[in-house]
Amino acid sequence: MFLRIDRSLEFVRLNPEIGPLRDLGYRRKLVPGTFLAIYYQVHGERVMVAAILDQRIDPETIRRRLE
Repeated sequence: MFLRIDRSLEFVRLNPEIGPLRDLGYRRKLVPGTFLAIYYQVHGERVMVAAILDQRIDPETIRRRLE
């Protein structure tokens, strides 16, 4: 699983605008083969990862975690 997360993080680093814009200005990249998603923001040349969360939890809980 860690390799999949690492590959997804590298993909985000190389293609930061690829993730769809979601609530609160975060972008989301799903980690293939898992229930995880990377929530991040793009600030110029920088990518800030806010959280890696299990997508099986309640969407409101995810929103609160990102606030």
